Amino acid sequence: MAKDCLLLPSPEMDLRLIDHLADTALTIGEDEWVMPYFQVCKALSEYRQGHFANAVEWAQKSLKRSDVLYLQAHACAVLAMAHGRLGEKAAARAMLAKGNALAPIIFPISKAQDRADAWSGWIFARISLDEGTALVESPAAPQGN
Repeated sequence: MAKDCLLLPSPEMDLRLIDHLADTALTIGEDEWVMPYFQVCKALSEYRQGHFANAVEWAQKSLKRSDVLYLQAHACAVLAMAHGRLGEKAAARAMLAKGNALAPIIFPISKAQDRADAWSGWIFARISLDEGTALVESPAAPQGN
């Protein structure tokens, strides 16, 4: 639920409440397979709250622990956005390139074993990658290395 709320949050949303949901998942989550999903959710929560360095840390944890391509792509998107906000343009672009390679703009149906699960993972990644692209490619994006 937290991840859904964070994908395209409304200005009226209580981000602290959503962050609490993300923290709860991390605290009670016992299954190692799902932990990277909780970590990328926490990364997105940190990003939405303006805690960009923390977002980088959580997204990197998720990226290191998962072999699910679309989850990796979503982590790359959060990394791109956070690096972009930190003024680290080269790192942001590198993460966008990696994320776009993992989750191409057109959904590759032929590669999906479980199409329903793959579709939802791909759509989360694509929405975040598109947001990251708009941020990083914006003329108003923070400048840096």
